[in-house]
Amino acid sequence: MACPRVHDAIVIGGGYFGIRVAEYLVTRGGLHDVVLIEAEAELMSRASLRNQGRVHGGYHYTRSWTTAMGSRINLPRFVDEYRECLREPVTSIYAVSRRNSKINGAQFQRFCQRIGAPAAPAPESVVRLFEPQMVDGVFVVEEPVLDVDRFAEVCRDIIAKLGIAVYLRTRVVDLRENASGWVELSTEGALESRSFAARRVYQCTYSGLGALRQGRSPGRFLKHELAELAVVHAPAELQGMAITVVDGSFFSLLPHGSGDEHSLSHVRYTPGKAWGHQPNVDPYAQLVAAEPASRFDHMVRAGSRYLPALSRCNYLRSIFEIKTVLAGNESDDGRPILYLPDTPVRGCTSILGGKLDNVYDVLARLAEHSATSLDPPTSASEAVGPAGVAEREGEPE
Repeated sequence: MACPRVHDAIVIGGGYFGIRVAEYLVTRGGLHDVVLIEAEAELMSRASLRNQGRVHGGYHYTRSWTTAMGSRINLPRFVDEYRECLREPVTSIYAVSRRNSKINGAQFQRFCQRIGAPAAPAPESVVRLFEPQMVDGVFVVEEPVLDVDRFAEVCRDIIAKLGIAVYLRTRVVDLRENASGWVELSTEGALESRSFAARRVYQCTYSGLGALRQGRSPGRFLKHELAELAVVHAPAELQGMAITVVDGSFFSLLPHGSGDEHSLSHVRYTPGKAWGHQPNVDPYAQLVAAEPASRFDHMVRAGSRYLPALSRCNYLRSIFEIKTVLAGNESDDGRPILYLPDTPVRGCTSILGGKLDNVYDVLARLAEHSATSLDPPTSASEAVGPAGVAEREGEPE
């Protein structure tokens, strides 16, 4: 077989992070020959699209100062870039649970003050929506919600306008460093199998990060869970509202898409089967094989104890997806990035972001590590992963 052409860079994974990395390599790195490989039939079709669309303002992360401050720093930049994708108008509400919560209403207010996140007592018309014996404070906050369908369109346009070569329905099955020091990939596609080579490769495949078994797998840092997002039609008094109850019950009702639908999630019932990294287990294959049943009834019963009107939601459908987080941050709900140069092989960088605004932390790491160098690597780079992030606890991500 003839040797494959050597590209400047290859990005594996056509979700939000893969798209932004490819964009950076062209617009900031000055590369002209960048290839984007995606296993699905369309860019932005998995986790980047199948989520609640919350643009985090830090309110979620009362147990992780680093993540909360990182959200506050990244929020204005994200809003400025994607203003056309934000749902308008949306009233964002946070209520603090009296049950099984590690904070109370006063502590939530102090936390918001410390991170510079606006939180005002909600008007009486909003407070009356909640069961008073179940919540300890209701607040109006500033936390936008994305129209995820519009967001996906805008991200796909980035690639189209830059003229980046895209290979859809193409799955990477093997990745290795060749004798010349470049990274070589073997792929399987709907129509053909082929090989690629590049000076640098960036693996942005989210739950699929550990699927390739060569070298040092980034999968050892990951935990996967089968997650359900219920899509509902909310009653009139909840329309246009983004409601989250923290810290114990932790459920959310957010506007979804561009219409009048809402998404519903619950900390107890949204997660299904969970597992750590298993080298021979493809997380996405687990999703296909699971044939999960909806737990909407459990979500709505638990949530309506706090928000009685929730009981009148009409169930429409469920979105099932694999959610992947760093196993080391389960206890504090932190969402640092995973950025591992020369993993799984030299010349390949594995990248994971836990929330959309993490992309700016990824772009900063790309700049720090001179990621656009066209020379083949000469020595193993430092792996900047969960341990490296933990050492910076107390600083913005």
